[in-house]
Amino acid sequence: MSKVHLTVDQTCNFVYLPYMKVWIAQNDVQLRQIELEETPFASGGEGSLFKVLHPDYAHLVAKIYHPKRRTQLRRDKIRYLQEHAPEPFEPDAPITLVLPQDTLTDETGQFLGFLIHYSIKPKEMEGRRPFKSNA
Repeated sequence: MSKVHLTVDQTCNFVYLPYMKVWIAQNDVQLRQIELEETPFASGGEGSLFKVLHPDYAHLVAKIYHPKRRTQLRRDKIRYLQEHAPEPFEPDAPITLVLPQDTLTDETGQFLGFLIHYSIKPKEMEGRRPFKSNA
């Protein structure tokens, strides 16, 4: 399986290189580098979803925002959701809410997106829009 490095050129186009590296960050501190699959398994108006290749994070997927969507407001919103998560659901309750787990950055610390639980199959996600974001 090949990997790709996803970077953005000056015209905000994706440029593909040999692999895609992202860093897990908490409180703006980069903690660990992980790699993502070459191509997203789903994509939409805000960004794309990528499978995580690191075995410790295989139960998560990475949402990488499109370049123009990587705003400070979105970063702040993700941080708020992480810091103000609701109480856990009952063990037998169906999952109705998927919250950001960790923030993802590039090698310079620039916000890219976040990790979320891999709760439904990629094919089931196509065309779903659970809520509209104003961010």
